[in-house]
Amino acid sequence: MISAFITIYIACWTYQGGVRTGATNTFKWVVITTTVFFAIQLSWVWVDNFLFLSETKPMWGPRIAGFLVAAFIRTKLLMRASLTPKNLFNHLNIFQSTIEREHHLD
Repeated sequence: MISAFITIYIACWTYQGGVRTGATNTFKWVVITTTVFFAIQLSWVWVDNFLFLSETKPMWGPRIAGFLVAAFIRTKLLMRASLTPKNLFNHLNIFQSTIEREHHLD
């Protein structure tokens, strides 16, 4: 369930990064990023079930690894920016523009 929310969040985050930078083929990169994240999740679950690694403890490793790969794809391939921590994790608040517009209504 949490992985589904993270997948939707990554799709929105990638789309907004493409729109903010004016990148071309933004939708293509959204699909690629979310598919790669989902593939990392699915492959790790398969390996985990095959090797019986975590029967009781949660699997945070593939979520973190998938998020880092998604951040790399978003930064380097979609936004064509350098790999710095600021570029990798900027605009994590995907509702920021909505919040800013709400302040202008007062």
